[in-house]
Amino acid sequence: MIVYYSAATILAVINLIILIFTFENKKVNYFFSMLILVMAISNGGYLAISISSTAETAMLANKVAYLGGCFTSPIMISLICCICNYRINKWVRLAMYSYCLVVYGMILTTEYNFLYYTEYHIEKLWDSTILVNEYGPGHNLFYLILYGTIIIQLALLIYSLVRKRSVSRKNIIMLIALELFNVSSFFIVRLIHPDFEIMPALYVLDGWILLYVHRRARIYNVEENVSASFQKHHTNGYIMFDNRLNYLGCNKLAEDVFPKLKE
Repeated sequence: MIVYYSAATILAVINLIILIFTFENKKVNYFFSMLILVMAISNGGYLAISISSTAETAMLANKVAYLGGCFTSPIMISLICCICNYRINKWVRLAMYSYCLVVYGMILTTEYNFLYYTEYHIEKLWDSTILVNEYGPGHNLFYLILYGTIIIQLALLIYSLVRKRSVSRKNIIMLIALELFNVSSFFIVRLIHPDFEIMPALYVLDGWILLYVHRRARIYNVEENVSASFQKHHTNGYIMFDNRLNYLGCNKLAEDVFPKLKE
């Protein structure tokens, strides 16, 4: 088991390194970066639990592992909206992340209240340590993150598949398949062996799919590739504005033609 958690952590870190170095000189959507980073950190937490010798150190590692449980789902919603060209109202986004922070705050303060865990202890599963918990009422709030956000993600993806023609259908189909595989794998493993953690392996698989989707999303993004081509060849000048006509930037050739842009 320790080998399993170690391998999952190493592979998750490799996914992060691939993202950093493969797209080093290119614009990387920060939701991709946040997801792969959180997955790598969470897998490190699962590894730390497996080698813990006391309940206290296991609980500390559990708080690290729960970063993925609390935040991968809302970040994934933000990523899907970005890929499918949906706009999330800033107050809706704030409410979504605030809710996750409240749940994570209960986990972080386990030693001072019984909201999320009423008690916990460690046991051995083969060669690794597992944390056995008795859940408090606050754990019910986590189910909304776990199940509610999955329903939202699938609804957005299916709607995009049916109605959105400006989005890569292959990307959407891959993300739908990934969501369904994650959910089915989670419940099947829970039925077979409730103490076995499948999430580290799923985080690695998710990282692979996300890296591939990110590469395809860049290829599919015509505007971004046109501006990148201008930037590379220096044969055309361009000036960028958003839809409110706020100035976003330009290349050197445009500055040479219009010197006031430097101001």
